[in-house]
Amino acid sequence: MDDLLSTLSTRLVSLNPTLLTTPPPIIEETNGNDICYQNPTVYCEDLYFGMRGVVGSWFLSPVRIISESFIVVSVATLIILYFAANNNKTSGSSSSSSSSGSTAPSLRPPKIMQILTTIMFTLQIAYKVCGYPGKILIMVMPCNMLWILNMVLCYYDYSKDTKAGNNGAPTKTTTTSSYHKLSHTILQLQCSYVGLILVALANPDFSDTVLYGEVYFFYLHHFFLLYYVLHYVFITRQISTYIPMQNDGEGVIDGMSNMGGVIDGVKISTKWILLSCAYFALFYFGIVTPMAILSGLNLNYMLHPPPNQDDLVGEGYRITSIVYCAVMFTVIRLVVVILEFSWR
Repeated sequence: MDDLLSTLSTRLVSLNPTLLTTPPPIIEETNGNDICYQNPTVYCEDLYFGMRGVVGSWFLSPVRIISESFIVVSVATLIILYFAANNNKTSGSSSSSSSSGSTAPSLRPPKIMQILTTIMFTLQIAYKVCGYPGKILIMVMPCNMLWILNMVLCYYDYSKDTKAGNNGAPTKTTTTSSYHKLSHTILQLQCSYVGLILVALANPDFSDTVLYGEVYFFYLHHFFLLYYVLHYVFITRQISTYIPMQNDGEGVIDGMSNMGGVIDGVKISTKWILLSCAYFALFYFGIVTPMAILSGLNLNYMLHPPPNQDDLVGEGYRITSIVYCAVMFTVIRLVVVILEFSWR
């Protein structure tokens, strides 16, 4: 086992030997001699403006990166597969018991939200493209990923899932289809990820936010992300964080008859808390970490801790952050459930 880990570690380091073993200083300490990359040597002052704060490093040993990623990705995958299998069983029983099939209102945002989402997403891409080389990869940060998911909500082609009306034209409702399941999943995840938006607003990292108007845009697009949850849960009430749904848990709200179903509500909340943690961990440990190593950028702080967090220190900071995120997702979702229950 040790030989295998040693071989994998050597292979991992070979993917990017330019990274230092310690994070470079955010602020110049040696009058132009601070080094950000090695093999060959690249001085921090020679980097593009704003890039210094996101330079990666081998702060974590390769063995630790491999071990943590394997364990976290395995657990996350098992959680996702469990709920996928359970959802398929429920879907099968619902389909066999329903002869006519059910319909669900489209979860596509209204036109004004589609326009605003497109503007926000375009500005996000513009700021990334106009920044330092590789800044486009910052789109994998949690709140930026929410904009990608919102674009899916706005423009995913669900025409094949549209139910035809009497004259052959598509109606305004769709069957409980792949589109609706995907949209419902995206919105449920956003209910859990509200905490990430709040943390970003409360403790922002502006180390690479250096372009004109970028700081103002940072606050603007984060507040609009909050509106998505407000719109679907509290204004239109198309999504519920605790009321059981028709058909395999991914359809429309099943009236108000199940309002008192405490057990069902707990099951729904537990499901989405676990899935929120699993999708988040799978993406950042399984996909973003390799991207960070290859690019040499500390994407979502997967290579070393953020500079403005005193409680995320040491080599175990990623595991600590998993615990923090799990607790945050749980607390935030419970708060949303309580607010929704009071609102309804």
